[in-house]
Formats: sequence, C-alpha cells, structure tokens
Amino acid sequence: MHRQPVDLLFLDINMPQMNGLQMLETLTHPPKVILATAHSEFALESYNYNVVDYLLKTIEFARFLKAVDKVVTAHAEEETQRVSLPVPTPASFVIKVDGDWVRLAHDDLLYGQSWGNYVKLFTTQQVYVTALTMTELEQRLPANQFYTHL
Repeated sequence: MHRQPVDLLFLDINMPQMNGLQMLETLTHPPKVILATAHSEFALESYNYNVVDYLLKTIEFARFLKAVDKVVTAHAEEETQRVSLPVPTPASFVIKVDGDWVRLAHDDLLYGQSWGNYVKLFTTQQVYVTALTMTELEQRLPANQFYTHL
C-alpha cells in the first residue's frame, strides 16, 4: 500500500501482530475499507475509522456485492462531482484606495491603465487609483475574462 495506490481494502479484525483497527490507525491516508470478520463486537468502533461496511463471516455473496456496490457508487458520485462542478472563481477583488479597502466586482471593471507604480481602474461607477502594478492587477483578474494589451 505504500508503493501503489489502493482504492479498496478488505480487512479482518483478527490478524497477526496487530488487529485490523490498529492497522488502520497506522495509515495516514487510508483507502476505502470494508471489514470482513467474525468479530461483531468491533462493528460500532470500526465506524470511528470511516469504514465503508462491516461484513460478518460467513459472508453471503449478495451481502458482499452490496458492500462493494457502496464503494463503487460513492466513487462514481465523487468523480461526477469533481468533473461536473465548475471551479468557482472570485467575482471580485479588493484594492486599497486612500487608506481604505474597496471591493471591485469583475463585472464593474471596464479597464485598467498603468500609471507608473500605480494603476488607474475605470469602473462603471468611478475611477480608482491604487498602488498596484499592471502585473499585480493581471494576477488578481481571471485571464478568461480580461484581455491584456501591452
């Protein structure tokens, strides 16, 4: 497990040298775990270790499939969320103007003009002068919304 990523671990309570729960304590980033054991007395405690399921031996095949299906379903949901959710970008940024902090919405910013070590920001409401360079301004703005012309 230290050399290859593991998606799912079937683990027994009764093992040589340490029990399965003790082994889980040694893992910094444990994979999904299904405990398969004859020891029902550890079932409640096992959920402190975020186990996916607890199977009592002898395990019926239908019960085994149900436990594995929990892992597969959870993995598919995680992947769907990871892939389909857009990464949120801040819709505004903050600048300091005359000692006060001002929040500017991206949609309100029309353009910025370099003014030495300052930038003039033209918005739909007014013009701001702030102690930023154009490079610093570019770093604060999403590249897909703003065009830089040198």
